[in-house]
Amino acid sequence: MENLKAWSQATTTLLDALISAKSAIDFGYLSIIVYKQNELQESPAVEHNPLLKDPFNWKQICAYYGTPEDKTKAIDKANTDTEKELLSNWCQVFGTQQAINTYQQTGEVTKDLNLGGGIATIVKRADIVKYMKANGEEERAHYWEFSNFIPMFSPIEGVKYWSPIKNINTYAVLVGSQGEHTKEQLNNILDESIINILKAD
Repeated sequence: MENLKAWSQATTTLLDALISAKSAIDFGYLSIIVYKQNELQESPAVEHNPLLKDPFNWKQICAYYGTPEDKTKAIDKANTDTEKELLSNWCQVFGTQQAINTYQQTGEVTKDLNLGGGIATIVKRADIVKYMKANGEEERAHYWEFSNFIPMFSPIEGVKYWSPIKNINTYAVLVGSQGEHTKEQLNNILDESIINILKAD
């Protein structure tokens, strides 16, 4: 059969795939189930991209003013531990590429990471506050330490939020043309695809 398209996201459970396939049949679509390496599926099962456990694979896209309660709610709604950490303890600064590289490699804040202009990056709020206090910038330090602005983050360019789960096989429902078969024929075709999967196992 040609020109088949994914009906739903791949799953590790045959029963879930069967329920999805029956749903497609109820709409009159030719429907089969295929079982293969997840990364080869048209619509694979996904997980949060492991690369996003690294804070430096994130960027701040904006910030909005809110109360401490608003910030707590935002943190509670975050999907991952890294996102909770970013919302709780990180902020955006501007500096030179060399200063950014130094911070990302060593954790050291230098004067060229505290310029107020240049290339945007994110740092731990405690690190920039400590630097400002040590260099006589008490007013700026107080602002960063107690600011009620709530940052929002997204992955940097080239890093996707979701990635296919690797090293597993999954079941996927593929559908073809609508209205060209009777419901009995559609169920028979689906049953045949399931039998082929079970035989392969």
